[in-house]
Amino acid sequence: MQRRRNLAAPIHKLPIEVMVMIFAAYSKSSPLAYYPSLLDLTTVNKLWYDAIVYSPQLWTVLESDFSPKIAKLVIERSKALPLSLVWHDKERNEQEEQELERFLALVVQHSHRFKSINMIFPEWENLIGRELLQSKLPRLEKLRVKALWDSTLEEQLVKFELQNGPPLREIALDTVFLASWSSPRLIGLFALDLTGPIQSPSVEELLDILSNSPQLERLRLCDLDCSGSSWKRPLKGIITLPRLQEIVVDNPSGPYLSAILTTVYAPASKNVCVRGYLDNDYSATMFDEVCTPGNNQLKALLGLEDSGLPTEEVPLPITIVVKSSVARIVRSGDAEEREMAFYFHGHLSARIVNLLGQFFLAVPQVPAVDLTIGVAASSWGGAVFDLLPWTRSLRTLSVHDSGVCRSAVKQLGEQTEDAVKGVLTW
Repeated sequence: MQRRRNLAAPIHKLPIEVMVMIFAAYSKSSPLAYYPSLLDLTTVNKLWYDAIVYSPQLWTVLESDFSPKIAKLVIERSKALPLSLVWHDKERNEQEEQELERFLALVVQHSHRFKSINMIFPEWENLIGRELLQSKLPRLEKLRVKALWDSTLEEQLVKFELQNGPPLREIALDTVFLASWSSPRLIGLFALDLTGPIQSPSVEELLDILSNSPQLERLRLCDLDCSGSSWKRPLKGIITLPRLQEIVVDNPSGPYLSAILTTVYAPASKNVCVRGYLDNDYSATMFDEVCTPGNNQLKALLGLEDSGLPTEEVPLPITIVVKSSVARIVRSGDAEEREMAFYFHGHLSARIVNLLGQFFLAVPQVPAVDLTIGVAASSWGGAVFDLLPWTRSLRTLSVHDSGVCRSAVKQLGEQTEDAVKGVLTW
């Protein structure tokens, strides 16, 4: 009677397909290595047991916390479906280390089934990680690897080479690096994320990856270093990435930053964050390259490209703040978020104000600009900034030093209207 009452419960009237969807959602928050998990749900009744055990889609995630017994169970019950591997960073005792070796042997044996790998491991497991990453991975589409590096174990750094196979869709590497950045598996990427690799790709290698990935949607480059090398335009011409919407370029060497801002054309960009040094040998050479009037790549990243289509929307204003060592450009709204911060040596402040003014002067339909100059007169090094290029765009001006203010007021006082062009000049 009790069994019949249980079978009369509403949950037993659900189609098996719906129950499997519920179990799939549950398994995401309760992995097999924890209690309770799907393994515990199989003990509820035969209906649940059959629905869980005979649904391969519920057994497609392997985690490094699994015992070899559970890992083998996952591999068997997933049938021929692609697998995902999640490798956790954790300290292990001697018994767990032995289990990890057996787990790894099982994983490498079935590496041909992995579609996604997400690994975070400490430096003492670097060799283990390398063994797995250099195994055959013909079905791999997404690869995320982060190594926690100890400088005392430099000989164990994760440097690995991807074996031949179909191109990846996404790759994210943190500290680790590839033996070859020209791997054919880096062709046609949808997402690229490189953070602090000990050996960064050269500027040319990076541009090759981008030019071979026209469907790229997300780009994240942080702490890339190419010390001792340089990059000059033009190298490969303009690289158009029509689907690229999210761009983060944070603290790279100057040549990377200059290359991205002058070479990569991303007309669909929405979320942009760029930060880095744009001066070289205490000069404004890189600023000259980036802020060249007519640099459509920079205009696209700032959302200033004219689509040629009529619009009733009011263009978002741009906020520009120039201080003694940084120029910040911000443009944000409900549908987009753009921020750039260019760092430089203080004596270049006036030069930077003038270069930015010339750049915005050349933009056909520039929105209103709120300009703040927060640089003390003593930091200008005798240079003079010119407000004339800002004629078409300046909406508000804020100056935070009395010496600089006198120059600004003098220029504003000379404002006249050009009778021929019908525009204000100073």
